[in-house]
Amino acid sequence: MKFHLPIAELSLALLLTPAFAPASVQAQPAAREAVVCPGISALNLREIPDGRILDALPPGTSVLQVAPPAGDWQPIATEDYRGYVWGAYLCDDVAQTEPEPEDDGDKTPDKDAVGPMVTPARCGRNDENLRNVSYSGGLEIYARPDSASPILGFIGDGGVVRLNGVSFVGGTGVIWQPINFPERGYIEGGRDGVVSNLVYCTRFYE
Repeated sequence: MKFHLPIAELSLALLLTPAFAPASVQAQPAAREAVVCPGISALNLREIPDGRILDALPPGTSVLQVAPPAGDWQPIATEDYRGYVWGAYLCDDVAQTEPEPEDDGDKTPDKDAVGPMVTPARCGRNDENLRNVSYSGGLEIYARPDSASPILGFIGDGGVVRLNGVSFVGGTGVIWQPINFPERGYIEGGRDGVVSNLVYCTRFYE
């Protein structure tokens, strides 16, 4: 999200700032430069940790780490937005190697960058409704079980979805699966009686 603060409001804010703030408030860490690591298609920039997606940052994108991490989430700023990314996918240098596979992060591959060897994202062990997408190119999330309905989001090949009820067959033979994560909507689970686009999770968080 972009932030534009009028000059008058900024001046007023500066006037209202206490002249003698505690040392713990004054000692803010300097912003540190980083880049999105290679080896992924894109890294989601979110409004809040695990919140709404603001942008997808390609590998090599320069960012500023503007505050200490909030758990696994790193607050950053780009030219256009401020938000949070999964910290394991930020590197100090573009030449740095890809992060260890066990730090899956919050990556959603671009449609045109997904290959057949996509590593599936991790799932929680205690949620039997989680599945991995298994469809090269990823799946759109629709507002209704109809490919002409508004598209609410996109989940890349290997991404995690949470089933939200029983699937059903539409008029064109598409198997529509209701989900409630990462968005509440419908995805195409398969076609002609075969659920081919969703698989059981094989990798889990400890």
